[in-house]
Amino acid sequence: MMGILAVTIFLFAALAASADELRLKTGAVHQGVFLELDARGRLSFQTFDREEPLKFPTAVISAVTLEKPRRVTFISSRNKKKTLTASWQGLQDGKFTLLLPGEKKAQSFQALQIHKLSAPFDMREFMLLRQKHQEQKAADTEKAGRKAADMLIAGKATVLYFVSTQTDVASRQGSLVKKLCRDQQRKAECVEVPLNSLQHQTAVVNGLKSLPQFWFYSANGRLAGKLVERFTEDDIEKMLEKAIKGRF
Repeated sequence: MMGILAVTIFLFAALAASADELRLKTGAVHQGVFLELDARGRLSFQTFDREEPLKFPTAVISAVTLEKPRRVTFISSRNKKKTLTASWQGLQDGKFTLLLPGEKKAQSFQALQIHKLSAPFDMREFMLLRQKHQEQKAADTEKAGRKAADMLIAGKATVLYFVSTQTDVASRQGSLVKKLCRDQQRKAECVEVPLNSLQHQTAVVNGLKSLPQFWFYSANGRLAGKLVERFTEDDIEKMLEKAIKGRF
């Protein structure tokens, strides 16, 4: 029994340590997993709260912090035909720190010196990390709670997506809302609110009796409507359009 427990703790620690952090020069911070730096100089980063990866030019990135070095494939701009397996130690102020094979000391590379940098992506590990991230977010606000009005995005229609941490992260309704908001990202944004139970203070202060729920707000903060328990994909699309137009 102790052996199983020890293995479980080890695996949990390994997963927790593999989460990366992307920090933009605007001050925004995203947690997730680094994917690649492509040939166009754009860095792809899969966050825990989006289905599709974020992509940014390195010029807007302040840092990518890794809990531990990541195994990557590295192609230099000088020799695009040669692919190396290297250890990436992170990005800071435009410089990628890499330990190349056969070297004892890490080197710093500017983005222009790198043709491509890619890391393997393990979907199962990512989903476990995402689950842990959602549970932590729920735990962080469990006692204090947040009112709906405090979670709205200024200047945009906002969909508050109250969801159980035990819910399938790829649930169809949640995925649809995120996609619809992503397709109109200048006008709307989905804010996912993970809750570990209906006793969570955020659920209590907002009077939630079931999960999931979708609350739709206009850009000026007026409630356009709520979708609770039974509703269709068509209901979601119509309610979002109502919130975006703001005429009600």
